[in-house]
Amino acid sequence: MCAIDALGVAEMLGVDVEITSNDPYTGHAVTVHQVGGASTWQLSTTVVVVPASTAKGASADCCCSAINFFASRQTAEAWSTADPELHGEILDQPPAERLGRRIFCSLLRE
Repeated sequence: MCAIDALGVAEMLGVDVEITSNDPYTGHAVTVHQVGGASTWQLSTTVVVVPASTAKGASADCCCSAINFFASRQTAEAWSTADPELHGEILDQPPAERLGRRIFCSLLRE
């Protein structure tokens, strides 16, 4: 799952979750706990990169592998600078959480 999927699934399913990932640039562990609708990020510096994509098709096929958690804005910028295909938006924690909720929250509701 991409980082945004992971952030949206707890609310979509109405469950508490622990999200574990690794910063793809440094390998540093990133953990987010979502309990009762509130998120606690292990590192206050963690961000999510949502690369711009011109690919056509399902997001799971086109961009999910590039939507990642990063331990800091600096590692996110270094990662996206290293590959011009990966330029996109760096989201701080609240906007990343809102995007995950907006995409996934209503998927299982009638």
